[in-house]
Amino acid sequence: MNIEQLRDFLCVAETLNLTLAADRRNTTQSNLSKRLRSLETYLGRILIDRRSRPVSLTPAGEDFVPKARQVLFEIDAFRGGSAPWSPSEGGISIVMPHSATVAVFPRFRERLSHGMSGIHFAPRIANHDTAARLLVRSDTDLAIVTRHPQVPIDEDFTVFQPADIATDRLVVVEPPEAGDAVLPLHVPHPLTYIGRMWEASRIPLPATDEVPHGMAAYIRAHCLAGRARGVLPESLVEADIAAGRLAVRHTNASMDYVISLFCAPRASRRARQVWALCADAMSNSPHMVWFLLAMLCRRQGRGCNEGSDRVDGQLRQHSTLRGTAWTSATPNNATSTGSPRSTTMPSPIRRRSGTRRRSTTPIA
Repeated sequence: MNIEQLRDFLCVAETLNLTLAADRRNTTQSNLSKRLRSLETYLGRILIDRRSRPVSLTPAGEDFVPKARQVLFEIDAFRGGSAPWSPSEGGISIVMPHSATVAVFPRFRERLSHGMSGIHFAPRIANHDTAARLLVRSDTDLAIVTRHPQVPIDEDFTVFQPADIATDRLVVVEPPEAGDAVLPLHVPHPLTYIGRMWEASRIPLPATDEVPHGMAAYIRAHCLAGRARGVLPESLVEADIAAGRLAVRHTNASMDYVISLFCAPRASRRARQVWALCADAMSNSPHMVWFLLAMLCRRQGRGCNEGSDRVDGQLRQHSTLRGTAWTSATPNNATSTGSPRSTTMPSPIRRRSGTRRRSTTPIA
């Protein structure tokens, strides 16, 4: 077995189409099939049902998808072994739901990288309640969490202040030619957080049956295969919608939600700076957050420069117009000349974790 066979398998799992997968992997279909069979031989399990049209994953294949993703995750992290992963060296650990790995986190990281050299993330996939436990114990620096007004978040999160970094919404997608055809409806599992969001805002749809899934990628794959409707985060399928591979079924239901960044009590200083800047920027102007992040990046590692005063000046001007207060996010509370500044970064903690009450309602 080699790593490329894992990538081959995940590509097929995403597309459920051998021809399309072969094209994406820059190989022939026969070559791809040989590599997949080699992987199945190594594992001693049949992963793909080739008798169905389109192809589908066997139960073993569905079980193997998250394992394959995690293996690639770990290998990619190890390949960056020369990067400073530990908090003491400037690395930032971050957890997020699987759906955020496709668009939300890459955009967050890419925007951050425009001006922030030397910042490295150690990402990890975690569901809602796992992320809450990791955050409380400071086993992660940051957590990306989805929040919906009608679905309570885990009680552990109420200890922390959220910094809203993005918005998204659940959409019902279908094959472009579906019309009012009655099709299976693939939905997030009700034990997941986005599954609970769907339960809170569900709408009647023409469906033969409702099929729950633990991972949004499975729902997308069934919809792309042209045999189902699905309920998915819009950010996960926006490229498919733009390319005409999927269409949004318009509804009157409001399924918008917020994506927030939380910071652990003992997070690294750089993680706290990223969180504080997001919190300040979003409270003053959501549209300025990425500009401010870039400015913070340019200041880090070289001390503060005149850019920090420009950032603070623009935010003070903007906050004056909004009638809100602005707290400087300059690291180390220093001016460009290094003199102390009587401002503090906002706190990511609302109250001591020792005062929190445990939730009696399990939330995934």
